[in-house]
Amino acid sequence: MSAIRDPSPKALSSSTAAEKSTSLRARLRSEDLVHHHHAAGPRADGQSRRDIYRQLQANFSAVLQAEPSRPGSTNAQMAHIAESFARYGQDVYNTAVEAVQSAHKATSSEIAGFQARVSSTLGRAHALYDNIVYPLSATVCHSESLPRASIAKHIRTLQKRLSAAEDELEKLNEEWKACIAEEVRILTCKRNDGDDQAECLKEKYMREVDDIVAKKTSEINELDREYRDLLWAESKKMMQAMMAD
Repeated sequence: MSAIRDPSPKALSSSTAAEKSTSLRARLRSEDLVHHHHAAGPRADGQSRRDIYRQLQANFSAVLQAEPSRPGSTNAQMAHIAESFARYGQDVYNTAVEAVQSAHKATSSEIAGFQARVSSTLGRAHALYDNIVYPLSATVCHSESLPRASIAKHIRTLQKRLSAAEDELEKLNEEWKACIAEEVRILTCKRNDGDDQAECLKEKYMREVDDIVAKKTSEINELDREYRDLLWAESKKMMQAMMAD
């Protein structure tokens, strides 16, 4: 069974007022008014406010039009109330629009700042990635004591110096072995000779051999230490130059 509607003027008036009130709330909640006000330029702002006032006044005054005729004082009071509601609604609307615009401006400013920080971070990340993927052998480095060249060239130079140092050490080792062999030969030849002169000569040769061996050993150790220090210094300089670039 369908619902029975009350056809009385009072019921019609209440229904019309409820519909108008609902329509007003829907219009106030809609984005059309805010969008229109936000999109309008400074010249259209006054006209927009007058239009809003007229719309609110029309919505509130519609209730009076649906009511049956009443004494003039009552209609005047209702008209005054409708006027007050219309002005209050306009003020609420203006305040809401200003708050929305202020929030939109603040949000846009924060978004712009975030975009700037993101762009800066991405730029640094790209630069770091380009530095990482660049071949290490092709990285150019230099210092006060080294010429400007790639790391691969510096490494080849160090390899040549190390090869030269190894050759020098090999020669010194051969000389040391020759001295040991000479010492053994002298001791073998003079083993059974009881002559004091031969014994003195043998001791002299032994001292000379010991001196030569000690000297060459010291030179070998010194050369090895120098080349180790040089290798460490050169490696450290190249790493510092590479990190600086």
